[in-house]
Parts: sequence; structure tokens; C-alpha cells
Amino acid sequence: INMVAESGRAAGELREALALQRAALDAYDVQTRPHHTAAKLVVLLALTGRFDEAARTAERMWSAWLAAGSPYAAWMGPYVLGAALAHGLRRHEAACQEWLRRAAILKPSEDLFRRRNAAAVATFTVARIALHAGEIERARSVTAQYLDDPPTTAAGALSYYDPDPRALAADIAAAARSPDAAALIDAAAHAAEENRWAAACVGRARGRLHRDHELIQHAAHGFADIDARFETACTLMLLSERVTEA
Repeated sequence: INMVAESGRAAGELREALALQRAALDAYDVQTRPHHTAAKLVVLLALTGRFDEAARTAERMWSAWLAAGSPYAAWMGPYVLGAALAHGLRRHEAACQEWLRRAAILKPSEDLFRRRNAAAVATFTVARIALHAGEIERARSVTAQYLDDPPTTAAGALSYYDPDPRALAADIAAAARSPDAAALIDAAAHAAEENRWAAACVGRARGRLHRDHELIQHAAHGFADIDARFETACTLMLLSERVTEA
């Protein structure tokens, strides 16, 4: 149950990961630590555009955690950030800020943007919301901070969430027509080799940069194939002939 969502998320296989996670939860009667089981769904629901369900699931997670006596749970950071993402992309600013606050208090002695896994998700969350709101410079500054100094383990390993902020940084640069966009796209391409969400995002960045409708169409298909509904719509919005569909 714990690894189904994580493995699928790391590979960007959102459709399969969500289906398998639901099946795993149905197959096992998990009564202990219900905040663990609810948590695993939140990011997948947010990334597939199921924002209402993500918000409801996150509330169940948080309530169950409080009911359990608020045990040490820094591991919950990425999932709490998933709730912030769901609210932020719907422009629910107060709710988004509340979930960002909750993510920060899970380990108050440490900067959220310096925790290995949470940092990648926090960067992605804040930057993706800023890009959606048209706050390009804020989005660029958040991703630049991560790219310049990503948190690692003592052994030097990056987070398995690392491809997402790297791919998003390339997309943001392309949207801004930044001089470093091509270099960021090239740099993100390697990170996206084993992550289908990141691969579609890098493809969208290339399409933006070169104003290539075929590349943008291909990126939209890539997002649709993994059931990333929100990103599919955002990508189609870049094509004047498909705005109504989007």
C-alpha cells in the first residue's frame, strides 16, 4: 500500500498509480493509522485534476492525524502540499495558504524548502500555482532556488520528486521566453526520461519555446495518456483552435 503510490508517482504514471492505490486500499482493511492511507491519494488526486476529491481526502488525512495525537509526521509534508496544490490551482488562496502553513508545522525546526522530499514538492507546488496565476517572476525565482541548491541525502541522492520542479522550471522559462529556456529544457530532458509527467511538461516547454503546434499537441496527448486532466486542458489552451475544448 505504501509503495504503490510512490512508485507510480516517481514514474509519472498517474493513471495507473491512482487506480492501483485505490485497488490496494479496497483489498486491505486498513484500520490503524488512517492518516497514512488517506495521505497516499492526495498528490495523485491533485495531479490528475480531481481537486474536490483531493481536498476532501486531505481533510480526512489531517483530521485522522490530529485524532491520533499528532504524532511525528514530517513524512506527510508532500501530501499536505498536495492539498495546497489542489486549492491553489482552483484559486482558493486562503485554503492554499492554510495547507502551506500545515506543511510547515510538521517539522517546524527545518525550512520546508530544505527538506529532501518536501522541498521538491513545495517548489513545484508554489511555482505551478504562480505560473497558473501568471506570476512568472515568482515562479522563476522559486524554481531557480531549487535548481541552484537542491536538497540531497548524505549519500548525495536527490528526491524521487526531483523531475517535477526541473521540468516545470523549463516550462516556466519557455513561457517567459527567457534566454536560458533552451538550456533548462535540455537539462530537464534527462530528469524526464523516467517520468511521464515530466516528459510531457518538457515537451510542452519545447512547444512553447518554438511555437510549435505539433509539439504542443503531442504534449497534450502525453498528459491525457496519464490522466493529468488539468495539465491537458492547460496545454490545449495554448492552441487557439482547441481553446473551447480545453
